[in-house]
Amino acid sequence: MVLPAPDDSPSVNELPAAVNQRVTFGNFNNFAKLNDPMLKLWAKILHQTPGSKLLLKAKSLGSESVRRRVRQKMSEAGCAPDRLELLGWVASAAHLAQYGQVDIALDTYPYHGTTTTCEALWMGVPVVTSRERATCRASE
Repeated sequence: MVLPAPDDSPSVNELPAAVNQRVTFGNFNNFAKLNDPMLKLWAKILHQTPGSKLLLKAKSLGSESVRRRVRQKMSEAGCAPDRLELLGWVASAAHLAQYGQVDIALDTYPYHGTTTTCEALWMGVPVVTSRERATCRASE
């Protein structure tokens, strides 16, 4: 069964890297799915992709204390603060439109995205995920 797009769903746009001349990774999952090894892995991905950025969007990022904690964790993992963009909650159409800022979505592990993975794919954004059963390790 294929569900129709929401009435207020924006169109899929060109990849932002074509305009920005850099790759933007993104994750829009609930922060309950994130963990320190995952953030370290994402910092490693950023380090290995010169000029790239990471856009994180979650309801909890509406809080300055949460944004500060994320910046601190990513800094400890070697990620400069200017490589992060942290966004809080927005309504449905604006939420889907924000996928237009992402070139590649990074899935969480071990608790994968569900709705956010489907939304990313719906909006034309490829998703990198892990099929491992072991705990994610940033050293891999």
